[in-house]
Amino acid sequence: MPSSVYSFAARARCMLPVPSSPTSTSSYLASLYTKHAALREDSTLAPHEWFNVNRRIVRTVDTILPYGPVIQGPGPKTYELHANLGVALVADIAIRPIRRPCSLSNAELQNKIRQMAADPRKPEFRHTYLNGRVWFSFCILDLELARQSLEDDDFPTFGGNISAIREEDCE
Repeated sequence: MPSSVYSFAARARCMLPVPSSPTSTSSYLASLYTKHAALREDSTLAPHEWFNVNRRIVRTVDTILPYGPVIQGPGPKTYELHANLGVALVADIAIRPIRRPCSLSNAELQNKIRQMAADPRKPEFRHTYLNGRVWFSFCILDLELARQSLEDDDFPTFGGNISAIREEDCE
């Protein structure tokens, strides 16, 4: 009896997911080479170019969020927050005007935005807070720049100023 308990416990510790084929790619890694679900554009790019766009999305979010920009009403408005990497985080006040500003310094909101940026399978999401709703997604500002490889060694040190947040009225 003790030997069967011991063998069961050993099996329980070794239960790791194993791919069906040693040459297959996991679904998470495969999704890095596809269009991000929260990206608004309908562009046709090669898989390695989508990988570059997705890396630039993550880098843009990591650059912008520490500054904790504030999204102000009244809406409807679209804010594009970018760090000159060819892609932007879009905050859209589309449903109704917000009565209080939405601060991106909120830790819970930052976590949701980082998760959305890191996983290309996650679609855009709506952040609901007291007296307001804001939709978050991504857009490509400069397709040629966004599709280029983003090498960590070639990335200039961020100087501490984000390009002006562009406000556009929704039409």
